[in-house]
Amino acid sequence: MTGRRLFLLGVTAAVLASPVAAEERWKVSPMVLQGEWFGTVGALPPACAGEDGVNRFDGFWVVMQATDTGVSMSVQPLKEGRVTGDTLNDYKVVAPPEGAPLRLELFLSGKTGDAAVDVLNGSSFEWVPAGPDKGYGQSTLFFRRCSGVAFPR
Repeated sequence: MTGRRLFLLGVTAAVLASPVAAEERWKVSPMVLQGEWFGTVGALPPACAGEDGVNRFDGFWVVMQATDTGVSMSVQPLKEGRVTGDTLNDYKVVAPPEGAPLRLELFLSGKTGDAAVDVLNGSSFEWVPAGPDKGYGQSTLFFRRCSGVAFPR
């Protein structure tokens, strides 16, 4: 073998032997959550409202105010589009816990508990509450960005 072939063989072996870079967590700003959202349990809502522009669905209407360090959420449960309550939750952004699934981009902590967010795209996300063991299992709420939606009177 020539010196050049030995060199190429050595470089190829070194590349193949080097550790593969681990997948990294996608970093997003809490500002992606700013705005109005319609959420449902178990699956992404198909729409924010019916063809007439009126929301007559069961779910949650959420308005989020976000900063670089936290999120304030006004949560209004809806029954056939009618508000049945209102709560305000404040969360601060925290570091991902050890072993948290890589699909989760934002981790939040507040008085009502800890949660994580899987940003699906600019117009939808999944809400994943932390379990008693601080582990993050399955998504429970699915949100679609909405605006200009009317509600039944």
